[in-house]
Amino acid sequence: MNKLPLEGIRIADCTQAWAGPHCTQHLADLGAEVIKVEPPYGATRGDRKATAGVYPDLNPGSRPWNRHTIFNVLNRNKLGVSLNLNKDEGKRLFKELVKVSDIVIDNYAAGVMDRLGLGYEELRKVKPDIIVASCNGYGPSGPWVRYHSYGVVQEPMCGYMALTGYADEEIPYRSGVDHIDPVTGTHLAGVLIGALLHRKRTGEGQQINISMMESAINFVGPAILDYTINGRSLEHKGNRHLQEAMAPHGCYRCRGEDEWITIAVGSDEEWENFCRVIGNPSWTQEKRFTYLYNRLQHQDELDRLVEGWTMEKDKYEAMHLLQNAGVAAGAVLNMAELFDDPHLKERGFWQTIEHPEAGKMNLIGPRYQMSDTPAPTLKPAPLFGQHTDYVFKGQLGMNEVEVAKAIEGGVIFKGEVADPKGA
Repeated sequence: MNKLPLEGIRIADCTQAWAGPHCTQHLADLGAEVIKVEPPYGATRGDRKATAGVYPDLNPGSRPWNRHTIFNVLNRNKLGVSLNLNKDEGKRLFKELVKVSDIVIDNYAAGVMDRLGLGYEELRKVKPDIIVASCNGYGPSGPWVRYHSYGVVQEPMCGYMALTGYADEEIPYRSGVDHIDPVTGTHLAGVLIGALLHRKRTGEGQQINISMMESAINFVGPAILDYTINGRSLEHKGNRHLQEAMAPHGCYRCRGEDEWITIAVGSDEEWENFCRVIGNPSWTQEKRFTYLYNRLQHQDELDRLVEGWTMEKDKYEAMHLLQNAGVAAGAVLNMAELFDDPHLKERGFWQTIEHPEAGKMNLIGPRYQMSDTPAPTLKPAPLFGQHTDYVFKGQLGMNEVEVAKAIEGGVIFKGEVADPKGA
């Protein structure tokens, strides 16, 4: 009863940036032993390079590789080693790690692990029941298999940006958050748990691939449904409801500087509740506002009148008044307000840890609570090469001389950053 669900599962984690590390963060939080296998610092690929540029107090310090904020946030609860997979000895040691692991995961471009000689077919030779997962932009096949991918590229290609923008402008807008990365990582975490259950029943491992583009398309499900049923492509509507099923539906100014609230009214009952909260002014009884269809035809005027009420209220006051009457409403929170939010505080959402070189960090806790499983204790992300001895000596059985020789030969990197030439 005191164990986390994935305790005893070991993962060789070759991921970088956001999608892959987000996946393994979920699995580490659930108790898996995640061993992050990094290339030499400064090599072409590498998570510490991919996430560089943000440091505590904007100060990289003398060892910036251990102070990257994004790396340290995404890689909590993980172990870390650095191994040169371009060298034959590095490949051999990686295969030794695979022998004592359950899952291997990467989010390199399609085909990278195969070209390194570390693809699924090769790894299953050393461990027949290994589960090998890859996460990349477009999957392992198809005409775009070699194309590069970032969040700002995925949002238009999955149809998302065709829906985002102002109603009176043709220019699409990105969301402002590369949310496709964490969503893809979360999808992959769920699939990997399914693969572990399959292996437990059958004894068989398997290869898994998840495409960010295909994962992202779930965001536009209603638009796809509208197209398949009605044959129309939805257009930019700003903050208004895409399927024209709610009005009022938008973001409205509140009292104070740059203070806002969002309001969404769907049913006739919600409209009646909304009208009651705002005092049943005479305009709410006008024919143009009495039914959803009529309100949809007069949204400009409706929004102006709704904002006349919200501008007299503090955003929290307006939110509580509406929510207590059964009307969906949410204050627009900035980052400082998120960290001070009483609801999140009471649920223990924010957790503080001490990183040995980056200092105190406020982290998002697990996104779930389980009644009979203990919450994980968050541990800081690994320092560069921190767990060299644990992995190579403790798990792979290498002795002091063998590890020292591998370090000298540019196969293993430990502690201080080494010159990555030949990586």
